[in-house]
Amino acid sequence: MGNKPIHKPILVILISFAVAFGFSERCAYAQFSDSGFGSILPLDSLQKFIGPLLPPGGLTSTFRSELGMEGGMATLQRARVKSNQYGSFDLLYNTAFSEPDLVSDPSGKTPGSERFVQYRSLDGAPSLYQFFSKTRLWRLAFNASYMSFDTTSRRTSEDGLFFSGLVMGGDVDLVRNDWLAVGASANFYFNNPRFVFKDSSLDWYNTRTIHADFSGDSPSNIGFYLRYVPPEILNFPVHFEAHYYFPFKGSEWTSAGLSLAFRPQIYRFDLSARLIFDRQFLKFSTKDRPESEQWEADFCWNIWALEFGVYF
Repeated sequence: MGNKPIHKPILVILISFAVAFGFSERCAYAQFSDSGFGSILPLDSLQKFIGPLLPPGGLTSTFRSELGMEGGMATLQRARVKSNQYGSFDLLYNTAFSEPDLVSDPSGKTPGSERFVQYRSLDGAPSLYQFFSKTRLWRLAFNASYMSFDTTSRRTSEDGLFFSGLVMGGDVDLVRNDWLAVGASANFYFNNPRFVFKDSSLDWYNTRTIHADFSGDSPSNIGFYLRYVPPEILNFPVHFEAHYYFPFKGSEWTSAGLSLAFRPQIYRFDLSARLIFDRQFLKFSTKDRPESEQWEADFCWNIWALEFGVYF
């Protein structure tokens, strides 16, 4: 997967966009009314399945932009690092505390003490913040955001997994009926995930000190989403969304989630409030080091977030 060229998901979206917008029934029958083109490309049947190829009011009437922010909290489900030289280490706080024969040492300098275990574990509830902008034209959409999402150690903010940076992506509605939209999406992360553990030791069974500092390649993923927009419920516009994005290139970044969105209208603006659950996986390793010095990080979070946006 990591050897695939990164332009492929962009081509998939552009080709899907061309298929969705490249033909309209009016133009097709106007240009090929006597050629039997309608029998080769039955646009009526196609549009019954994927929805209208062009909006009734024209493409320009569908242009929308959105600005917003998202904030939430994650629960750390898995936090493992593995070294070919030193073995594997579980940095979950509860897992570390389940080890037997903990000794008492308030200073945290004695390997095996409760305070030492606390220092070498990661924050089990890291925060997430995101600022985003989205632009949509009928079936096609582009988005850009800055995400702050670092999982630091309980001892210092200098240690932990650092996964903040710029994210850009796009999606296209392959099927767009009255209440339902199903589409394909691609997302690209512009920063390299990095794991650092220098102020604390990864090993607490004996007096040896083990530090780590390694990065993975910037990740990208592709996948599918579903958006269900029913009629207003109690005179209030809502819609439901679900997605699954799987790794494409670079570090392995997987995301699967659900959301419930409320979209009231105030004057000429549409507001959006979205409740989000997202389960994310991130796995990366070093590839440019000798075999004995290679590391691997394997993380998983459950993320609960609240998002606010304004449509123009």
